[in-house]
Amino acid sequence: MTNMPALKKGLRVVQKMRGRTLSPERFGAFLETLFENGYINVNGSVNPIINYMDYKAWHQIEEFENPSTHEKVVIEFIKEWTHGHISYYIKDIEVS
Repeated sequence: MTNMPALKKGLRVVQKMRGRTLSPERFGAFLETLFENGYINVNGSVNPIINYMDYKAWHQIEEFENPSTHEKVVIEFIKEWTHGHISYYIKDIEVS
């Protein structure tokens, strides 16, 4: 899916994704947009929140940096697995 023009309109527009829930395809497209614009993943953490039979959730923080511009994007999200379906809730996005 290439329907993620957020970085083409400006990096600050990425912050508007805060509070949204994304499918795995849209979340993957969002990350791919970062990679296509020169960002690399420089740091990350994963912490399990809940681990039930049909529901699992992880709190994740991923940090991306563009080595050319030194701009950083930090994404804090909850990855949920419910009855075999995955979704990503974007808690926060910081751009610096």
